[in-house]
Amino acid sequence: MKTPADKRIILTFHSIPSRNAATRWKARVVFEPSSTDDTVAAVTVVDGAGAPVKEGVLELAGLSLAVKDGCAAVRCGDFVKGKHSIKLRLVREGLPAWPGVLTFE
Repeated sequence: MKTPADKRIILTFHSIPSRNAATRWKARVVFEPSSTDDTVAAVTVVDGAGAPVKEGVLELAGLSLAVKDGCAAVRCGDFVKGKHSIKLRLVREGLPAWPGVLTFE
């Protein structure tokens, strides 16, 4: 994998709709310009109110990414390997594991 030298790529994932605001979430994966397989991409995860998710696990691209204070990370090569994985959800203690989808902003 190699991203363009002049472009930052941001993928945004949203939870599926829920009447319970506590289960909603949004995650952003940021690939900086010139990222390669070994580059680590920053992941931010916020809840339905826009506050950083204190603790949880984001299941994305066949990986389980630990989320702490709204932050996680993924090696770009690992993301690409699992890009066809169907499971996408955020798991938090005391809440149901809530699925999400790729969206466009």
